[in-house]
Amino acid sequence: MTTKKKRFGWPTIVGVIVTIPILWWSLHDIHFGEVLEFFRQARKAPLIGAMVAVAAAIPVRAARWRILLRRENPYLPLAPLYLATSAGFAINNLLPARAGEIARAYAARRLTGVRFSAAITTILMSRVFDGVTLFLILALASFLGALAPDFTLAGVTVARIMQVATVVFAALFGIAAIAAKFPQVFLRASRGVSHAILPDKLAVRIVLGLQGILDSLAVVANLRVLGVVMGWSVLIWAINGWKLPPREHWPEGSVVMEEGTQGPRVVVLLDGRVQIFKRGDDGQERKIAEVGPGGVLGEVSLLHDRPRSATVRAAEPLRVFAMDRSTFQEMVEDGDPAALKMGLAIARVLSSRVVALNDKVVDLLEHISGHQPVEEFSEYKQQIFTKWEF
Repeated sequence: MTTKKKRFGWPTIVGVIVTIPILWWSLHDIHFGEVLEFFRQARKAPLIGAMVAVAAAIPVRAARWRILLRRENPYLPLAPLYLATSAGFAINNLLPARAGEIARAYAARRLTGVRFSAAITTILMSRVFDGVTLFLILALASFLGALAPDFTLAGVTVARIMQVATVVFAALFGIAAIAAKFPQVFLRASRGVSHAILPDKLAVRIVLGLQGILDSLAVVANLRVLGVVMGWSVLIWAINGWKLPPREHWPEGSVVMEEGTQGPRVVVLLDGRVQIFKRGDDGQERKIAEVGPGGVLGEVSLLHDRPRSATVRAAEPLRVFAMDRSTFQEMVEDGDPAALKMGLAIARVLSSRVVALNDKVVDLLEHISGHQPVEEFSEYKQQIFTKWEF
């Protein structure tokens, strides 16, 4: 009996050729010495726990995906869906526009034989369930008083967000329920329109694709399956919460950040105060500021790979929330609300500094030589805020 040899053809060669520059582009600005130093200094138990949580989220998402694909094939094995999900998340970390979702659907089709339309539809449904779960978490936090009545996200109150989310999710589930209840109506309409305006071969492919979409939407018509999927969704976001960096405690006198060193971490002060020092031309440190609870330190490190511009020391015992750049980027990709809140805090800090700098420069210019420099500075400032290139 002969065994079938694995092929090493042009798809593999193309894959290797494409992978090498993508990996280089993703890793070229990473300083591995700093990464190793971070691992040496990190508390091992929380770090290992976060790594376990990251690894655990993928099979849980694959298990939920298998339930959504049950109408397509009730006996799908978990392993190929796990591989497809892993590939999708890896590509999402490398490429923009959530390209990994397309790759994930394509991998599922190749590994399991499910229709691409069914795979991509169930992936989109997964994202809807994620949104519903986050909405429920937000509503529960508001009901329990964990969120202040005036708490806002991107300038919108929580109450308004919940009102809009209720309408959006109700509309999405309503459309899906109607499509799942009357699939033949949608198929007949699609068949008639497609064959009327498109070549027969393309029209058949469109109708078959719509059939896969409608089959996948059947989950919303089954309350038991719907409940199971929501249960998996809650578990997924519980794991995502476990991935969040733990609170750190720093004793008085600790050097939180040191001028001139690299450090891809941002720190939010929860309790305690810090003093900020800047080294002058004579090499002596001078205190330039003091920051208390709610302050954000090292925010530029999440956006740019630059050395620390000042030294930060704990003036009293600290309790802080710290996050590195890779964790922040992953949370942004996952649509995590904590990343949005962090981004808003950073935006407030940067905008307040711009306003303070603007006022200081205008004051200095007025003292130097009257109003002409002030007008020139105002024009330059307008150019900065309205143009990308100048």
